[in-house]
Amino acid sequence: MKVLSLIQPWASLVVIGAKLIEVRKWKTTYRGELLIHASKGFPGEYQYLCWHEPFQSALAVADLYVGILPLGAIIGKVILEDCKLIVDKPEELLKKSEMNAPPYPELGFDDYTSGKFGWIFSHAELFKKPIPAKGALRLWEYE
Repeated sequence: MKVLSLIQPWASLVVIGAKLIEVRKWKTTYRGELLIHASKGFPGEYQYLCWHEPFQSALAVADLYVGILPLGAIIGKVILEDCKLIVDKPEELLKKSEMNAPPYPELGFDDYTSGKFGWIFSHAELFKKPIPAKGALRLWEYE
């Protein structure tokens, strides 16, 4: 199965359904079920983000906090619905996602610079028990 490694807190935001669009510099033709892996590293500046909005509220809704975010493990899955080039208005990507006016702003979780690609997710699921795994760059396979 295909896996995408993300640094925390973005990995958790994706699997709890708070972040439905992941911005990447590269596109993919893959569509379908995608496991989400939380990278082993968790730099201090990213831990800092967890204590500020919109990160703090989004994580708190799922009872997740900076000290308990899993690392070095597959933590959930999503369906990769589409991959779109970001042009001038990232709001167009939001219309294509399954967002229904969440209490936290999707645009605050990423850099929607034109020329990047928005990976549009749906059906987010947080696993009850993380699966320890070594991550990799780009999409990788997990048996």
